[in-house]
Amino acid sequence: MGNMQFGWVRFVLRSGMLQAKALGALDDWDVAFHSTTCEMLPKVLATSRLVKPGDRVAALDGQAVGIRGDTGRIRKPFVRHNRHTGQKEWFDPRQIFLTPSIRYCCQPHYSRVQQFIGPSDCKCDVRIALQVLLRPGTYSVGHQTVGATALIDPCVSNDSIEYYTKGDEHGSHILTGLLVGMELREDTPGKASRRPS
Repeated sequence: MGNMQFGWVRFVLRSGMLQAKALGALDDWDVAFHSTTCEMLPKVLATSRLVKPGDRVAALDGQAVGIRGDTGRIRKPFVRHNRHTGQKEWFDPRQIFLTPSIRYCCQPHYSRVQQFIGPSDCKCDVRIALQVLLRPGTYSVGHQTVGATALIDPCVSNDSIEYYTKGDEHGSHILTGLLVGMELREDTPGKASRRPS
């Protein structure tokens, strides 16, 4: 279900799966991923939906969501040539951004690595993402915006790797999975013997 890679574990979000079944979304809707941080995860799960910058949410005591400042994200709207559609478009960063590629989700513009030390000093870099079902026709597709010069994911063109939506249609996206990606750090004692064969 979606373009996953080694090192990720998926936990089913039961309420999202029930909603997806009720809407018939499991067969016909598109799979996408959205990265988040460990700090924001409880707030996202509390609302059971993604919101765009500027939306006011109860999980933040009625405050508006902003564009994260710890990444190199685009902050202002502009006119651009969309390499997926071949058309000019008004590109507004105040939208919900997703991707069909977990690799794109891991780009520094979107993902923040958290460090975890487990038993026996096992050191890992951890990333958090959400698996989302999107109703076809409720989002746009565009090219990468992270400045990549090489192919990011062999399964998805760089020209079709971003999905974005205003999220105005309630229920047009459903959170169906919590994804946790873990990678052993170089400074983990005995790293070579801990890798799966």
